[in-house]
Amino acid sequence: MRSQAYPNWHITVQEHIVRAVTIRLAADKYGEERAFLSNFRLEMGKRYIYVKPLCQKLKEYEANRDKYHSFKEFFPELISVYKNINEKDINDLQTYVEKYRKPDVEIIPNPLDGYDRNSTIIIKPTCEKDISQQQKLYDFIEKYKSRFYSNSQIVTDKEALKLDLSKHDIIVFGTPKGNLFLDKYLDQIPLVMSRDKVITNRVYKGDDYQLITGWINPLNKNRKMTIYTAQNVEGVININQIPHGGSNYVIGKNYKIHKIGNYRRVMKIWICE
Repeated sequence: MRSQAYPNWHITVQEHIVRAVTIRLAADKYGEERAFLSNFRLEMGKRYIYVKPLCQKLKEYEANRDKYHSFKEFFPELISVYKNINEKDINDLQTYVEKYRKPDVEIIPNPLDGYDRNSTIIIKPTCEKDISQQQKLYDFIEKYKSRFYSNSQIVTDKEALKLDLSKHDIIVFGTPKGNLFLDKYLDQIPLVMSRDKVITNRVYKGDDYQLITGWINPLNKNRKMTIYTAQNVEGVININQIPHGGSNYVIGKNYKIHKIGNYRRVMKIWICE
């Protein structure tokens, strides 16, 4: 806190409360997902560790307005959070911070930037809801491999989760829930793709978006990963038709560029520009 110009405990408490309230206001106005992505992650990453229990307490206030008619009335309850925190809680919260400070690299690669075409591993999904569309995606992935990565290997998401992929660049195809490897690691990336929206530094509402993004291999920060995903499995088929490569991520719609952007690091936390 001193390094961020908050030199004493009194002002540190005040700043935590202000930021926790801001997070909950953002959740009310923009939704929980955007508040988490754009507010909570950033504050936790900056080591405002007490916003986590403060936000939990503020949810009690939101759910019991018939009991607490004003914020002033609830304030003693909010302050009680500090009395109930022990040394273990503090250590756990400090460890929790590191989740939002990864990957610890200087830059995020663009999609397919400098990939080793002989050792890259391509990961296909096994859990897409539409099995017929999943098979069409498999056919596309085979053609993609034959054209661009003929010496590379295709594995399923289930196989990928069991393999040591730390020595490989990775290309992942599938929807966020249809590909189990993607489902496990997508939350490391500072954006959200849900059923009815995509969230970067703003919210794009709709259910037919596509996303191509570069990132770091979650198993080795010195290796790269490219993700081809969409809200629906049909959108992943032929997704490479969307122009990409000049920026960290591209949001597509109907195979046309809808938004391009880069990731920027703020106090060790990666965010979308």
